Amino acid sequence: MNFKWMPTTLFGKCVDVYFEFNYEHLLFKLADQEQKLERDELTSLRKRVELICRQVSANRGNHEPTKNKKGRFVSLYKWEFDFAKEGLAQMMDVADRIVDEVYQEIRKWSKHVSKGDYKEQAK
Repeated sequence: MNFKWMPTTLFGKCVDVYFEFNYEHLLFKLADQEQKLERDELTSLRKRVELICRQVSANRGNHEPTKNKKGRFVSLYKWEFDFAKEGLAQMMDVADRIVDEVYQEIRKWSKHVSKGDYKEQAK
C-alpha cells in the first residue's frame, strides 16, 4: 500500500518521496522515475534520511536503512512490524506518527537542498 506521495525538489531536481507498507515493513521510498539524481546525491540523501529516521524512531525497535541502490523507485529506510505481536490499530498509529514526523523533517530539509546548500545539510 502506497500513501502520502510528496513531490519535492532535491539537489535542484524534481522527485517524489513516499511511504509504502509492504507486508510487515513500512518503507520510506524515493521515486526518481527519470533517474535524475547522481549516485553521490543519492548517497548524501541516504545519510540525511538515516539521521532523520533514527531520530524519529528512537523509541521504536527494528528499523534500519536499506541497501545503497540506485533506480527509479528506491527504498531509503524501513521499519519492521510484527502482526503476531502488535495489533493492527497499534501498528497503524505508530506508522502514522512515523510518516508525519519524517515528512515534517524532509520538508524542512528539502528547502535547503533546493537552494543548493545540501552538502552542509547532509553532514
